[in-house]
Amino acid sequence: MTWNKVDPNARPSDAAAPDEQPLVAEEAIDAEDPDAAASDDWTMDADALVLDEEDDPHLNGIARDALGQLLVVGERAAAFRSRDDGVSWERLSLPYDGSMFGVLALGEGHFLAYGLRGHVQETHDFGDSWRELDTGTESTLQGGARTPMAAYSWSATTARCCIALRAQSPSIC
Repeated sequence: MTWNKVDPNARPSDAAAPDEQPLVAEEAIDAEDPDAAASDDWTMDADALVLDEEDDPHLNGIARDALGQLLVVGERAAAFRSRDDGVSWERLSLPYDGSMFGVLALGEGHFLAYGLRGHVQETHDFGDSWRELDTGTESTLQGGARTPMAAYSWSATTARCCIALRAQSPSIC
């Protein structure tokens, strides 16, 4: 295969809007033309194409407790906390390295994060330590609610409640 430079500003004769400028005016290459001159060496830096996904995870849920502490959870075990109502943030480590889709504030420093494959994690010390709760399901947990008596998380896949946290003791609903 031969790599060849092509003019990115060249317009095909049947272009719908010949007066429009191209969106990208950089160099492009044509691998189909074996007769084109190949005077420049082309190399590909595969490392430059790899994005560090940890730098920009999707954030899916946020909760605030009565002390103004905020906890954010997201994809690939991304979690962040703020002790000062969002003025500054700190990265946390969750015990499960998958995605969390939501978080509930259950009390001062007490949070429940839920997500992919039925994973639920609980902290009583605002994320300094976590424990995994056994939900008895591998269904993705996509929603949660707190009531005066319990916290619930549910799965859209199975359309049922998957975990209830009552008096610090999880149970399957």
